[in-house]
Amino acid sequence: MAVNENKLSENDLYLDYSSKASDNFAGILSALNISLLVSSYQSNAVFLLSGSNGQLHCEVKSVNKPMGLYADAQRITLSSYNGVHDFILNEPAKNSIDNGYLDSTKRLPKKMQIDDALQQDVIAQVQGIKRSDALYCERFSLVTGVINVHDIAWGNQGLWAVNSSFSCLSTIDATFGFVARWKPEFISKIAPENRCHLNGMAMKDGVPRFVTTFGKDDSKESWRDGATGTLIDTKSNEILLDQLTLPHSPKYDDGYVYFCDSGHGSINRFNLQTRNNEVIATLPGFTRAIKVLDDLLIVGTSAIRKSEVKRQLPATDYQLPIDKSIGAENSICGIWILNKATGEQIAHLHFDGEVTQIYDIAVIPYGSPYLVESAQAIASHLFYFSEELAHAL
Repeated sequence: MAVNENKLSENDLYLDYSSKASDNFAGILSALNISLLVSSYQSNAVFLLSGSNGQLHCEVKSVNKPMGLYADAQRITLSSYNGVHDFILNEPAKNSIDNGYLDSTKRLPKKMQIDDALQQDVIAQVQGIKRSDALYCERFSLVTGVINVHDIAWGNQGLWAVNSSFSCLSTIDATFGFVARWKPEFISKIAPENRCHLNGMAMKDGVPRFVTTFGKDDSKESWRDGATGTLIDTKSNEILLDQLTLPHSPKYDDGYVYFCDSGHGSINRFNLQTRNNEVIATLPGFTRAIKVLDDLLIVGTSAIRKSEVKRQLPATDYQLPIDKSIGAENSICGIWILNKATGEQIAHLHFDGEVTQIYDIAVIPYGSPYLVESAQAIASHLFYFSEELAHAL
């Protein structure tokens, strides 16, 4: 497959990295009218990837240790080191910018005037919004504390999060920070001890139905002494699969649970009816992040870290299976587009340099979205409000 080397653009954050994408990667994003949001906690960055005219475009946002991602046509949500951040589709603000609202900021009322030092930033942001096909504005951020949020998703009871620190599934709450909703049966207490490294969550019918852990022990960080893992049904509390190797990122789709058996570098498909666990693809890296998109799987791989290569197992010289098969030095940080049925590789993007870890991938159903964080200069001038009074005094 022919490969093009592209230097990704960098905004808000300097990273010494580059990428190599198969020459169909950008075209697939463009043809599907989607963009990809990719979190890299090691880089303190979120990447927004899109394609147009055969070219790959990337916006880089600085976020403190981002992990879980969620995206749909109305909102984008991401987790960070000690909180969550929610962005809402803002069509009124997009329309006002497109119609010239901020083309001349001197027309604004005195109290809304933009400082001269910020004028160039605002001009650039206005142009970015005009080029976009959707505008998402940060609406709220909640401080959760360092609960080590991994996978996140909106469901029937609000925003669900895998709370790894407390070994439970939680909903994020503005009053309490989080509300514990479920824990594995082998966990005796909700305590900030990361006992089993609960990490992955698959939604079904609006609630988390399947999760992955790194073990079944009930003591502080006991999972660090091994390289095993489980897939659990949260409704029945049944351990569906045991003796996995550092599993991540379960996703439910049409009677199957797709997940990463990360220590093997594999993508697995578990048939809930027959209980058959099938490896559908093996990739050259630590697999983590799955997005099911119609007939496609979009998957992330990370370079193998030293901490994963040498687990502290007593009296052994243990290596991860993926390290044995390809060697840590040959592992790749990248994004892969696969055929969901066969696992065949369709397209890929590889990161080089300082970007070595990917945690999550979300699909945004717009080809060229624009995200505005609350700290950006233009955020103070993007409104979303009811034009009618809600009630009489």
